[in-house]
Amino acid sequence: MIGLIPTTWSNNLVVPPLAFGMAMLNLAFDKIEGLGYNNVFSTGNLKKAVTGWCAYFLEGDRQGLTAAVNYTGLVSAFILGALLSAVLQRVWGTTTIWGGVGPVDDRQRFVRVLVVPA
Repeated sequence: MIGLIPTTWSNNLVVPPLAFGMAMLNLAFDKIEGLGYNNVFSTGNLKKAVTGWCAYFLEGDRQGLTAAVNYTGLVSAFILGALLSAVLQRVWGTTTIWGGVGPVDDRQRFVRVLVVPA
């Protein structure tokens, strides 16, 4: 939807539907491998990754390792996506947002996050 809005429109018209969409996304997808996560911003995921790594290295907690690997993957994907988007914006301009749509597969074959066996 945001990709259809002309760049001449005021941000006051663009932000509300974007915020609504992000709120719906946040509400609909809030767990991965049974662990709560946030898909709209990454600060909480970064905190959980560091906490998981500390639990594993300092206490030998295997569940901490599983959480650390999952959250590190999420944060890494977020960073790579932001960097790729910044580079592609130089080439494609505002149409770069359509790259985030990608092909939709009804069987939901998405990139799986690494899971450490228990």
